[in-house]
Amino acid sequence: MQQPQPHLLRIGDFSRLAQISISALRHYDELGLLKPAQVDRFTDYRYYALEQLPRLNRILALKDLGLSLDQIKQLLDRTIDRGVPPQTLREMLAAKQAEIAVQLREEQARLGRVEARLRQIEHEDDPPVKFDVVLKPMAAQTVISTRFVVPHLSQMEEHRQLALRRVYAWLAQNNDKYKMEPYGNEVFQYFNEGWTEDDIDTAAGVALDAKVARTILADNAITKADITVAKIAAAPEVASVMYQGRVWDIPLVISNLYIWIANNSYYSVGPIREVHLLWRECQIDEESLVLFEIQIPVAHE
Repeated sequence: MQQPQPHLLRIGDFSRLAQISISALRHYDELGLLKPAQVDRFTDYRYYALEQLPRLNRILALKDLGLSLDQIKQLLDRTIDRGVPPQTLREMLAAKQAEIAVQLREEQARLGRVEARLRQIEHEDDPPVKFDVVLKPMAAQTVISTRFVVPHLSQMEEHRQLALRRVYAWLAQNNDKYKMEPYGNEVFQYFNEGWTEDDIDTAAGVALDAKVARTILADNAITKADITVAKIAAAPEVASVMYQGRVWDIPLVISNLYIWIANNSYYSVGPIREVHLLWRECQIDEESLVLFEIQIPVAHE
């Protein structure tokens, strides 16, 4: 029997060391991706060298990137003299990591929507949830805000919080001059005409004292194009619901408010307004119980 060199490992030991199955190593051998360092001509035992680990790690990394084994072989054969540079692999893996993270967020959002639909189906025969809807006039309100478009519903949380952080950063930088603390309620508006999961036109802001707002505007203090001080127009009548629950209950409240609007012969005439009462979105988690108000400007048919 041919004796292996001392630094060579039998296929089983190399398999355990590299954390890859023996069948995969045999398959890589058949494809010419990773040939054993030595094969016993009498027993056909395969032996691998420790020096082959870097090539194997590159094969596995490229496979995780989604490349086929044929593509990997072509890539490694083209770079056989120097191998795939570690920096190139790091960049490729980082890009793949970001892609997977996006996919996970989208699938998590999809799971949430499936769960919500299941809850709706399970409770289709239940009496409707009772919300205390109030019709009232709404005075104009001055806010410092930023308007943005959320590419997809699954990205709503991160875009909301990024927008609010921009607004609060400006407030913190200018509070000593304009004495704006304590800050007013957070106010969101949604401008799309109908339901959409893509390109959600949104504004996020913080209510301001009207006198302070006039001073800021007179000083031309707003220098960032994506932050504005402006009035939310008054509404002769809004349908309003005050609700205490999780922030992710907001769509439930909105949908039930529209049911009330339909049942009472009204129709919406302006963007949905979401007002946070006594809490800040960036300071809570998704399970926190919070108090908020949903307002929809309406007119009677």
